[in-house]
Amino acid sequence: MQAGHLWTLEGELKSLVIRESLLYIVSETAGLYIVDVSDAEDPTEIGNYNTQGYAKDVVVISGLAFVADERRGLRIIDVTIAEQPSETGYYDTEGDALGVAADGAGLGDGVADHLALVGDEHDLVVVAYG
Repeated sequence: MQAGHLWTLEGELKSLVIRESLLYIVSETAGLYIVDVSDAEDPTEIGNYNTQGYAKDVVVISGLAFVADERRGLRIIDVTIAEQPSETGYYDTEGDALGVAADGAGLGDGVADHLALVGDEHDLVVVAYG
């Protein structure tokens, strides 16, 4: 059963994660979208940050969105104010960043110890965090 629609998002949607009543979506050409889904019948886009690359994947931990952004590496976006996301840092993967995962990522806003990045040509990078 479908509850609501949101048709304003641009680009090819690649990945999403939900934390409480916020949905974080990455679009390959438009970056990170933040959508309020507290009213399932009326989802509302409340924030957007264009990563300038090709966003492929996202993990959200403790108010930070970690976006695998292909040739632009891992982008770190502060989403503590969902209406005003802003980049706070990055990690140069020296190749394409195609996926990101974190231990504890499925456990709400718990702090993860490590991030894993998947790159091109079978690269795997593990970054200590926290």
